[in-house]
Amino acid sequence: MAKKVYVVWEGMETGVFTDWVKCNNSINGYKGAKYKSFKSLELVKKAFAEGYELYWGQETKFESELSVLFGYLMLWYIYKVI
Repeated sequence: MAKKVYVVWEGMETGVFTDWVKCNNSINGYKGAKYKSFKSLELVKKAFAEGYELYWGQETKFESELSVLFGYLMLWYIYKVI
């Protein structure tokens, strides 16, 4: 599994974090912390620069495409079984 990289937009310390412990230290106890994990450093840097409004609480493009693919596979399976 690929290592995750984290962005913290609002927390005790903001920025890009390459490990969960440092990220967690930045958000733990901070009410309203805004953070997200990504699979690449490039995406994290882009997300940090653009702001949380475009990313926080949203699926990444990969996750969204994977959900669609899973839906198609389920429909195919149901069709084959029936």
